[in-house]
Amino acid sequence: MKDQLSAAISEAEQAQERARGAADNIDSVIMNVRMTVAMAGQISAELGSMVEKAKLSSRMANASMDEIDATAKQIAGVAELSQAAMAVVGVITKIAAQTKLLALNATIEAARAGDAGLGFAIVANEVKVLAKESEDAAEKVGNQIEQIRAAATSAASRVSETRTSFEKVRDVVESVSAGVVDQRGATDGIGRYAHDAAGSVESIGNTINEVADRIACAQRSVEQARGELAVAEQGVIPQNGG
Repeated sequence: MKDQLSAAISEAEQAQERARGAADNIDSVIMNVRMTVAMAGQISAELGSMVEKAKLSSRMANASMDEIDATAKQIAGVAELSQAAMAVVGVITKIAAQTKLLALNATIEAARAGDAGLGFAIVANEVKVLAKESEDAAEKVGNQIEQIRAAATSAASRVSETRTSFEKVRDVVESVSAGVVDQRGATDGIGRYAHDAAGSVESIGNTINEVADRIACAQRSVEQARGELAVAEQGVIPQNGG
């Protein structure tokens, strides 16, 4: 009986050591899981910051495209004004040509009139000179307007290319933002799972500690019983000897 109690005490001690060891291991697991939760929270916060920056970049890209659209409208307006101005230049050129023709005819008629048409010939010649100057000026203005229209067309093309580039940047930013949002959702999920797991593991650890305490209590009870058995044996042996 005494040997059985000793064996029970030894097994209880081993079981208690294993339980305490398991509890220590679980404490380590809980610490690691809590660190995982904390790290997941930090990553989620960083991803949230990235999302806000991406949204800001997207808004800036949209604002830039709005400005580009306004610039494109202004350039288109310049091109339209250039076309209208060219139409006016064309009219001036035609008037100058007709005026030169009329001045030429007047010069011819004045020559036929002889001395009587001398004064008229001088006026006609002056009109012809003015018409030529008007024609030359109109041609210069026309060339300048054509250069303006060509520059406006080139600028419109560049503005269109710039807008396309901004659209690509915005699309990339929005795509990255969507990916980061998904990643943040996954990270938050990991954090919640780890938090729940920590709670479960902690509950298991508490249960193991409770088991260890009960084993210790049982061990004390067995040791007490062994002590009582030893006292009882001491009391019995002298009586038999007597």
